[in-house]
Amino acid sequence: MRKRNLVLIGATFFVGLANELVKAGKKSKNKQDSPIQLYYIGEWNFLDRHNFTHSLTINPDLSILLDNNSVKTKTKNIDKNELRLIDNFGYTLVVRTNKNNTPTSLYDEADDYTYNITGVKK
Repeated sequence: MRKRNLVLIGATFFVGLANELVKAGKKSKNKQDSPIQLYYIGEWNFLDRHNFTHSLTINPDLSILLDNNSVKTKTKNIDKNELRLIDNFGYTLVVRTNKNNTPTSLYDEADDYTYNITGVKK
C-alpha cells in the first residue's frame, strides 16, 4: 500500500512538471508571435468613397483612432495577413497587409466597404 502511494505521488509530480513545461512552451511561443503586431502599429491614411482623406492610427496595444477619435474595439484575430477587430457595435474592422507586411486596406463591415490605405501619415 505504501509503495502504491509513493508511485501515485511520483506520477502526480511528473504530470504537474510536464504541465508546467507545456505552459512555459506556450508562453515563449506567444512572445515569438508578438512581433506580428509591429506590422500594424503606426499612422496610416485612407480615402473614403468621396475621396476625402482620413487617418487611421493603430497603437501598440492595438487600440485604434480614426481621424484622431478613439474607437473602442476588441482584437478578434491577428496574423501576418490581417488584423481583425470588433467594434463596440459588434461590427468587424479588418486591416489587411501585403507581401511586405504593410497595411494596404481597411474593411469596415458597418459600411460594407474596403478602403485602400494610401500611405503612412506624416
